[in-house]
Amino acid sequence: MFPRLTDQTYKYLYDSLRDYASGVRQSAVMAPIAKALNDQQMRDVSAYYAAQKAADYPPADPVDPQILQHGAALAAVGNATRGVQGCINCHGPDGVGLPPTYPYLAGQYARYLETQMQAWKSGQRKGDGFGVMEHIAKRLTDDDIHAVSQYYAAIRPRVVTPEKSEHQALTAPLPPTPSPNSVR
Repeated sequence: MFPRLTDQTYKYLYDSLRDYASGVRQSAVMAPIAKALNDQQMRDVSAYYAAQKAADYPPADPVDPQILQHGAALAAVGNATRGVQGCINCHGPDGVGLPPTYPYLAGQYARYLETQMQAWKSGQRKGDGFGVMEHIAKRLTDDDIHAVSQYYAAIRPRVVTPEKSEHQALTAPLPPTPSPNSVR
């Protein structure tokens, strides 16, 4: 029932703590903790957890391949007949998130994902200023929610996070070029 915090971004974690503290996001466990923190403590906790990148992922639970396939299809393309976009549009390829706002889903616990999607669907979960998740969740069946939760729980993320990958691509050294005198 608790989320995996590894690989989440600072902004997502900080915004979540603020939502718990303000009551926008409901949780009997997190609300009292968040309310007890001042803004700097929320920033510090968010920075600490955002820096955690080396936690091992437990083995994925065995899941019926048809359920995984259904979840993968929803993640990739959604369901146009019900007005559901693919999860990758906001949560990135392979569930790596789209920093700084959209959370990392790859390797997240299936039960946690399913519980959160059901909370979006019922209107119990808030914290999305545009209501995108509530809109999507209300158009998913319980089987859809189960399948996409199982799919993301089964993914094992890449070692390099998207932020690092983009940064490295911009700063990678160019291969050495021969000097004009060395060419014969």
